[in-house]
Amino acid sequence: MIDEAHNLSTDLLEEIRILSDLEKNHEKLLQVMLIGQPELQQRLASTEMRQLAQRVSIRCELLPLVPEEVKAYISHRLAIAASQTIAVTRNARIIC
Repeated sequence: MIDEAHNLSTDLLEEIRILSDLEKNHEKLLQVMLIGQPELQQRLASTEMRQLAQRVSIRCELLPLVPEEVKAYISHRLAIAASQTIAVTRNARIIC
C-alpha cells in the first residue's frame, strides 16, 4: 500500500510497475495499492504511464463527505480515542 502515490517520481512508478510483473508459478508475487490525490489519476492517464495504467484492476474515487457524514466520522474518531468530553453538536461548523 503506497499512500501519496501522486507524489512519486515517474522513475519510481516505473520500478513499481516492473515489480508488479514478478511471477512465480504463473502467480503474481506482489500486489500494489496506489493511493493518492486526483493528480494520480491524471498521471496514470499520461502516455508515459500507459503500461502501469494497464495493470490497474480497480479504480475508486472517494467523494467529499456531506455534513452529516462529517459529524458521524468525527464522533466515531472521538469515540475510538476514548474521548468523553467532546461532543459534535448541531451547531458545529465545518471550516475548510
